[in-house]
Amino acid sequence: MEAFSDAVIAIVITIMVLELKVPHEVHWAALRPLIPTFLSYALSFVFLGIYWNNHHHLLQAIEQVDGRVRGDLHGGDPAGLRRAVAGLRAIRTGGDHLARPGPPHRKAARPLNAVGRRWCLAHARVDNNRIRSLYSHPSNPRGGIRVRVFWIFLVVLCLAGAVAAEVRVEPIEYKQGDTTLRGQIAYDDAAKGKRPGILVVHEWWGLNDYAKERAKMLAEAGYVAFAVDMYGEGKTTEHPQEAGEWATAIRMNQKLGAERFNAAYKLLAADARVDAGRMAAIGYCFGGSVVLTMAMNGADLAGVASFHGGLPTEPAPGKVTASILVCHGAADGFATPEQVATFQKNLADAGADWEFISYGGAKHSFTSPDADKRGIPGLAYNEKADMRSWAALMHFLTEVFE
Repeated sequence: MEAFSDAVIAIVITIMVLELKVPHEVHWAALRPLIPTFLSYALSFVFLGIYWNNHHHLLQAIEQVDGRVRGDLHGGDPAGLRRAVAGLRAIRTGGDHLARPGPPHRKAARPLNAVGRRWCLAHARVDNNRIRSLYSHPSNPRGGIRVRVFWIFLVVLCLAGAVAAEVRVEPIEYKQGDTTLRGQIAYDDAAKGKRPGILVVHEWWGLNDYAKERAKMLAEAGYVAFAVDMYGEGKTTEHPQEAGEWATAIRMNQKLGAERFNAAYKLLAADARVDAGRMAAIGYCFGGSVVLTMAMNGADLAGVASFHGGLPTEPAPGKVTASILVCHGAADGFATPEQVATFQKNLADAGADWEFISYGGAKHSFTSPDADKRGIPGLAYNEKADMRSWAALMHFLTEVFE
């Protein structure tokens, strides 16, 4: 019984640890949304520790248990605890009913520390001839108050954990001309005040779960993020040929692409939770090309970040005001060294504030866990490059929004 209960409690603790997610960011602010959850977990560990200590003490204090033992050992009912422990004493001493006092006997094994002694058996302890409850014993008149205050405090903080910050995602339908676009907004419903807004532009597959998940991650980091629909009707595909046709249609008609991007920009800027003076955009693959093109053409953004995105080679028509972060795979065969050099020269000529990070060994789509499943040569997920590039993004956003 003791080993079985140990195993169950160990499993519960393991599950709790695994459910406490590690933040994707590398700065202290990233821990702030986890504080309510962490407090709830810490108190849960305290409760489990008390429970574990109690059952070990109980099992060490007796020699035999049978069906005559009854009482609420978990609920904290003093009467139930007294009945249960008295029953254990009766069994231990060979008595034939629960109320019979036993002869003097060896004292029950006690926990090794003061905390264990105090909370042992949920505040009841076995003595030679009597059971004294710390809830109401005359020698401890304040014990009952302290115990009740503790449990009230525990319940309140656990409830605080239950209503902790939660990221909400909501689909939003909007328009660009006659075209219906279907995006998704993500935000922390517990955050107060206006926050920076970030547009997330999808890969050439369309607005799928990957882009939506990235928007959610940004919301967890304290931003309001909007996953943009660049194709209309929220359509997606798994076929490379179809994806290529859709992406090419936008690339060949930059006016249309800008209009769809700006439709999402206006929607996010108008959101009551967003500080319209602090806006940025990120994009993946096709989306990276979109946000870089918008920045090169003078979009009113604090910054843009591209992940394994296509690199525009046309010179900027004017000064680039948005800060630019490019996270690029050094082994990305979809961008030639000449294209990289031309892109960087154009940024320098436009007076841009830019950073170009090249991850050794990383191929195209290095941030997408499903890249290898596509069956397309040159695409591969790279976990290290994924994590490092996201950390670079978090640092970049913190900097541009200061």
